[in-house]
Amino acid sequence: MRQKGFNLGLSAPLIALSLVIALGGCTRTPGSKSPRADFETASRLPSMQVAKVDPTLKGQRYSVLLNFELSADDAFIRVPRGKVQIDPAVAQTGQASLRIGAGTPEIEVKLSSLLVGRAFPANWTLLGGSLRADKACSATLTLELADGTSHSQSMLLRPREWVSLWLDISSLPAAASPALLRIAIDGRSDVWLDDVLLTDNDHFYVGQSTTDEPWSIHRRGYGVVVNSPGKFRVALDTVLARPGGFVVDEAGPLRARFSSNGEVGELTIYHDGRSYWDGQFRALSPRAKSEGAGAHESPAEIAVPEAMGRVDRRSPGDANNDGYNESRGAYQIIASAPRVDVLLTPQSLPLTRPIIEISGLPDGSVLVTLEGRLVETFARTRQGNLLVELPFKIDRPATLNVRVN
Repeated sequence: MRQKGFNLGLSAPLIALSLVIALGGCTRTPGSKSPRADFETASRLPSMQVAKVDPTLKGQRYSVLLNFELSADDAFIRVPRGKVQIDPAVAQTGQASLRIGAGTPEIEVKLSSLLVGRAFPANWTLLGGSLRADKACSATLTLELADGTSHSQSMLLRPREWVSLWLDISSLPAAASPALLRIAIDGRSDVWLDDVLLTDNDHFYVGQSTTDEPWSIHRRGYGVVVNSPGKFRVALDTVLARPGGFVVDEAGPLRARFSSNGEVGELTIYHDGRSYWDGQFRALSPRAKSEGAGAHESPAEIAVPEAMGRVDRRSPGDANNDGYNESRGAYQIIASAPRVDVLLTPQSLPLTRPIIEISGLPDGSVLVTLEGRLVETFARTRQGNLLVELPFKIDRPATLNVRVN
């Protein structure tokens, strides 16, 4: 079992489509004079630059609604009190952005005009824009629909940093009719707005549907769902939903790892329902519950011949410096050759399907055996580490042999 890499780059047809959509997004309402965009202006439109500046958009389909490269773009902005102007001195992408003067409490983006003739939300999952403040303040993004309902999200803005503020529109009804997008500023600071856009962040890290076996890992809107049909399901907020949300650090056929600056800093989930929340074992599936936390609480002693590598006793998350990483639920080995032998010696309790993580192995086909028995449950992580799950109960010293051809 091998983990395939993900090509997160934008294809040429998609880049072209994004540029066309960006141009189309800056049309006036019927009856008004439309701004003309010549080739030189079109070449400066930042629809192809956004993902380079904002890493959260990498590999996603997006449609730029406003980028403030055209002098008429401010026609889609309403300012109840205060002032705004297109500013050529500050930009996230392209050559300009919209400057919201200090003391301007809010502005309104005329979504109903920008999206005339277009389905909403269609297949889009997020709506938002990028903001930069001169001084620390907070911003609230509110989508108001024609039926009077609204959806909001707030964020603190640090001085002189571009940040993206998003609304999750993935669960809006198909007949939703957007009226306006309100941006409210709490604090007396100049604020710049750039690249108001729609994006589709729907992505399967593992699997192609929520019914895939043994599991799927699916991001959509604000959340990531880890689902093993009939066994367990975990829904996690991402950093788009709240500052303490999770970031996907690793996702593969055997394991997923998440990090956060919230209450739980590190989370590891295995395909069989074993999970580790800041090193604390939690069973998510009936099988993981029946096997219990014994092997986690009483790990084996491990040894590696010096000529083949060493046990990594200093990996972040190894609470006891014994080579067993409680945060990852895996023994850590650093290989120095294409072949490595790992001796596992159970202590007070037998080992139940232990996980061995080996770094330093070269690329190539892998052969794994335990005491001469073939092991087929292994996968490479995106970082190149080899994860091996031993599908046995080990109650005596046993040697794992890993060889890369």
